[in-house]
Amino acid sequence: MSVARRLFGMLEFNEVEPKNNLRRFECDHADAIELKDLHIFADFLSDYPAEYILFLSKHSSAKGVASFTTHAEGNWSSSADLGGKPHQLSVAAPLQMHQILFQLNR
Repeated sequence: MSVARRLFGMLEFNEVEPKNNLRRFECDHADAIELKDLHIFADFLSDYPAEYILFLSKHSSAKGVASFTTHAEGNWSSSADLGGKPHQLSVAAPLQMHQILFQLNR
């Protein structure tokens, strides 16, 4: 089961009117937006009125080892090959990241 499907089932999202031409969903605890492109191109969300922004995305490793992780977005170096801006990190929310991992792993 995909993480998005599980999260939507846990939080009972309902589809609402699109915003900025993006599908949008709401529940008591969160809003969800379906992006048309990869999340690494979602700089426009920096103006979205939210306390936290969570991206559900699929990653792969060179060795093909499956894992489920959370991490804050950003670039430590002058390289921004995968989106964002060089030398910019997002603000991490470790308590919320832990809670999401814990709840989804139950």
